[in-house]
Amino acid sequence: MLPTLSVQAQPTSAQADSLKRVPAGGTLRIEFNRLDCKSYWLLISDDGIGLPINLNPNQSRTLGMSLIRGLSKQLGGTLEISQVNGVQISLRFSEEKAGKP
Repeated sequence: MLPTLSVQAQPTSAQADSLKRVPAGGTLRIEFNRLDCKSYWLLISDDGIGLPINLNPNQSRTLGMSLIRGLSKQLGGTLEISQVNGVQISLRFSEEKAGKP
């Protein structure tokens, strides 16, 4: 079995402002999995109220969305954002594409 890193934690007060959409007692989950010898999967999810209805993640200029789209582009990855029981941001990328300048 390939290694998996999974972190679940309650936010600190310093993180609280960025996590306003996660309800008290909610969960922020970050997983990083190695799928095979050269590909990886990063999942960031929460069980909050989801993104605002009028926010299009592909066109949003918010700092968070700009950062995740930029990371995806830089790694040559595939970015998927869904809103089922909160928000799930999934990024799959390969070592070959990530290692190129």
